[in-house]
Amino acid sequence: MILRACGWAAQFVKAILLLAMAVCGGEVGLRVWEMYAPEHSPKPKSSLATLMVPSAKQYLEFMPRTERTWNGQNDLSVRFRTNSFGGRGEEPRIPKTNGTFRIVWFGNETVLGPNVSEGMSPPQLLQEQLQARSQTPIEVLNAGFPDNCPLLMAIQHANSWATAEADLILIHVDRHVVDRDRQLRRYAHATAEGRPLCCVHPSLLSSGASQTARDWRERWRLIDLTIAWTAHLWQAQTAQKLDETHPARKRLGSYSDPDADHPLLTGAEHSLKPILAILETAGRAGTPVVIVTCPKAKLHEDDLAFSRVLADFCQTHRLPLVNVTSAWDRAPSQDSLVADSQQELSIEGLRFHASSVAQTLLINWPGPWKSSSMTPHGNDPTHPPQLTDSSQRLSPQSGISTPPRSTTLDRQEFENATIIRGPTNGRVSPVGHLAPTLP
Repeated sequence: MILRACGWAAQFVKAILLLAMAVCGGEVGLRVWEMYAPEHSPKPKSSLATLMVPSAKQYLEFMPRTERTWNGQNDLSVRFRTNSFGGRGEEPRIPKTNGTFRIVWFGNETVLGPNVSEGMSPPQLLQEQLQARSQTPIEVLNAGFPDNCPLLMAIQHANSWATAEADLILIHVDRHVVDRDRQLRRYAHATAEGRPLCCVHPSLLSSGASQTARDWRERWRLIDLTIAWTAHLWQAQTAQKLDETHPARKRLGSYSDPDADHPLLTGAEHSLKPILAILETAGRAGTPVVIVTCPKAKLHEDDLAFSRVLADFCQTHRLPLVNVTSAWDRAPSQDSLVADSQQELSIEGLRFHASSVAQTLLINWPGPWKSSSMTPHGNDPTHPPQLTDSSQRLSPQSGISTPPRSTTLDRQEFENATIIRGPTNGRVSPVGHLAPTLP
């Protein structure tokens, strides 16, 4: 009896040892595979989850100075690298090179371009087009982040990007910022004046048991992979069913007070107000801010409604606006601008977006691409530039005067130097909408 019990115990110990060796071997093999062949990693490649970690400041953030590779649009391999500022691309030089005109572009996936190469992301395309018209070195930093909104942008700017020595800040927003703001507002902390301070991820405030589970996931890739695969499988199989059973999608107005006289305006303005915090901080450094809007995917009537609300917001707070949605609405072929997944812009859509912003800045913005001896229309500052036939229908119908060439233009100088006469019976406004042109 004793010998039989000892035999069972020996077999049990051997089984445990074999199981432990198999788990350790699988863990080592998985880590080696992910290190040397990340494009063939069995991890789900449909998101940036492997690069993002919970943050006590801005809800989620990229792991700094990290690189990953996955399959993007058209099954092309995409190399994605992060810098210490929490953005995409190489590490910005601080202090910046003398004479460089630096632009920081905030936004969501439309700016980030996670499924295209770094050279095809809108900031890089914008840099190429602006550089082609300027002798001054131009640098456009990619400050895009998945599901970004003005609340997170204000925190990101205060925590890191405020030290980037930007000469111009572009802030991209679309109708999805209302939903994102609604999700994150409960986790945010602000001053008495309403300036956002931080947005703490709830996992950092959870119990010790949850922390233990996260520690196990960080230490063992097999556990993390199993959970990630399970979540990915559930999302793929059930998300579509949930959409079918709940076809009625909430509109922008439902996110604000139902008793408000203008619920759409109230809900959107509530989400856009953190932009004023960026404007205040940038103003102290003499950095102008320009707002940009464009559909995130296929054009929807809510995109047009949001662009009108955004135009009112910018006019109220005297902010320049590049409304690419208006150009998008008149584009000859909108289907080619959206990826096959219908969830993001295609490569052509990203190029269209960047070109629209670039052409608008080249025509209307007094940057280093303009000199004191030449205006956009020869030597006559009272006429807009002559555009090609395909873009005349969206050409600015306003007279614009530009100041002498400068690599840095603060907000007060811009308001004094740039006069845009809008379609309001000749009324002159110091700051107006920068009408985009078709690229």
